[in-house]
Amino acid sequence: MPSPAADAAVCRGNDMDRRATALGRAIAAEWSKTISLRVLPATMLGAIVAAALLGAVYAFGTVTDPMTGKITATSPTAAELVDAVLGAMTFLQVVAVLIGIFVIIPDVASPVIRTTLLAVPRRGILLGAKLIIASAAVALGATAAMLGGLCGAGIVGSIAFDNGPPLGSFVTEEILQRVAGAWLYLALIGMFAFGSALALRQLVPALIGLLSLVLILSPLLSAAPGVAKWLPDTAGSQLYLHDASAHHPFGGLVLAAWALVAIATGGLLFIRRDA
Repeated sequence: MPSPAADAAVCRGNDMDRRATALGRAIAAEWSKTISLRVLPATMLGAIVAAALLGAVYAFGTVTDPMTGKITATSPTAAELVDAVLGAMTFLQVVAVLIGIFVIIPDVASPVIRTTLLAVPRRGILLGAKLIIASAAVALGATAAMLGGLCGAGIVGSIAFDNGPPLGSFVTEEILQRVAGAWLYLALIGMFAFGSALALRQLVPALIGLLSLVLILSPLLSAAPGVAKWLPDTAGSQLYLHDASAHHPFGGLVLAAWALVAIATGGLLFIRRDA
């Protein structure tokens, strides 16, 4: 005869299997729902186009004389082209913020959420599925933005000087660290936007609040570094700036903490409040 302990272990194993199956189905359903949203693919495409244009514009400033507007005689280095792309991060982060908002708001801000909860009544499993899909969408958007910006800058460098810097010159430790830091920054700021939108549950407050933070509040508070260094975008910018006069030596951790708090707050509200 099996012992009670063995029976309990079997029950726990079966329960874990059921949870894993339910999570897998919820992830598949959320992915299908997400890719059917017109606004998200449009935002992804816009990310590539906007990043390429911004990278090209900033790179054009790198290869021209600011006084005469004529192309300089010196071909830009890979580091200068990367600097041009990173100089556009103030605008590229808007793409990550929009993706973080649009991946969750169309569901939780509409009656669709009631149907979703009927299909997946366990809110913890549903929240986990939404978090996984949001992470994938934000990571894809960050990748699109970085690749678009680098391609735009590279095209300008190639056109201006017949051939730009060789691809191998981009593969240096410093450049790779800065590009990876910029990608991580976009991913984290996107997840911060996701958590904030999940907590607010309304499109307009989420858009106004988050865009005002990154485009208005942070620039205004830049004159007060003691305060600005704790803002998510200002602190997180140290991931790719690597400035010796950095506002915060652990800026990436500060941004990660903001993202975790936003996701935890939004998740707790999602689990506890009514649909």
